[in-house]
Amino acid sequence: MKRIVLLVAIAGMLVACGGGEQTGLDGLKAEREALKAQIAELDIQIAELDTVQLKMLPKVEVQAIQTKKFEHYFEVQGNVEAEKNVVLYAEMGGNIKSIQVEEGEQVKAGKTLVIFDTEVISQNIKEVEKALELAEFVYEKQKNLWDQNIGSELQYRQAKNQKESLEQSLATLRSQRSQAVITAPFDGVVDEIFPNAGEMAPPGGPVLRLLNLNNVSIVSDVTENYLGHIQKGTPIIVEFPSLNDSATIKDASLTRAGQFINPANRTFKVQVDIDNTNKGLVPNLLAVLKVRDYVNDSTVVVPTKYVRQNNEGANYVFVLEKKEGKSHARRVEVELGMSYTNKSVGFSETEVLKGLSGSEVLITKGFKGIQSNDEVDVVNTL
Repeated sequence: MKRIVLLVAIAGMLVACGGGEQTGLDGLKAEREALKAQIAELDIQIAELDTVQLKMLPKVEVQAIQTKKFEHYFEVQGNVEAEKNVVLYAEMGGNIKSIQVEEGEQVKAGKTLVIFDTEVISQNIKEVEKALELAEFVYEKQKNLWDQNIGSELQYRQAKNQKESLEQSLATLRSQRSQAVITAPFDGVVDEIFPNAGEMAPPGGPVLRLLNLNNVSIVSDVTENYLGHIQKGTPIIVEFPSLNDSATIKDASLTRAGQFINPANRTFKVQVDIDNTNKGLVPNLLAVLKVRDYVNDSTVVVPTKYVRQNNEGANYVFVLEKKEGKSHARRVEVELGMSYTNKSVGFSETEVLKGLSGSEVLITKGFKGIQSNDEVDVVNTL
């Protein structure tokens, strides 16, 4: 339009020149060449104006919308618990004669760990053994007489009772002496020894802690709202905030989902068994369980930060459309499903149930301030 106006003005100048006195053919030719030069200059200016107008279009960036598997997880904290984590106690009190192991030592099942002083019990056993020898001799004599109908029944029964009573006493003393030795109930590592050799240990007092970390479990409390959404075998991701990312377990599953609601905090127990052959996990280590409670095998998914909402509460996104070779923004209202934020990477995705087919191109930058059907300038490539 601007060029037409300029050309009309130039034509007017030519008419005006034609109405005046002729200055000769050479003068007219020179004037014609000057006008051509002016027209060329105006063409350049018009082109520059068109370029400036193009540069004023809103600049946007785009990305292809994805149709993929969508998973939603919720997070809870849990603690690592060793399947075999026991404190061994003194069954009988007494002086600790010797400790056969050191803290951190690997031991096999049946290994002698602690020996108590059994001198008094051993002396009592010897005395009872001697008394039992005499009681057995007397019993045998009385029995022979009784079998021959000689002697009284009372003497026979007294001898028998004395022998059996001493046998029971001897068995009790030997059992007590066996309790003076603590042995390892399973293969493991001696984590902590509480008393020192020579100290007195009270009956039932703690002596040492024995651990086997080959297999551990992670136990957590989950709010009752998820009771119908998870079960044994539910996929989970396990992270350990105190360890590096290489310790993350991405293919674990729930070993147990409890069916009892704790009335104090309205939660139920969940458990995950972990193979810990590298001994990297220790009891009471903090763990974060990401438990999957929803999955859609194929759905349209968009980054949550690109979803907008109008004053009526309707959600929408901007997509790119081509019209007559030009790029335009189009606002599309969408119905959303669930959103999931991966806190470890700070990225959130939202499931789109209606409004998008998955073949659209999403406007990701520059959509603030634009209106539907506005022409835009795409500055990136897909």
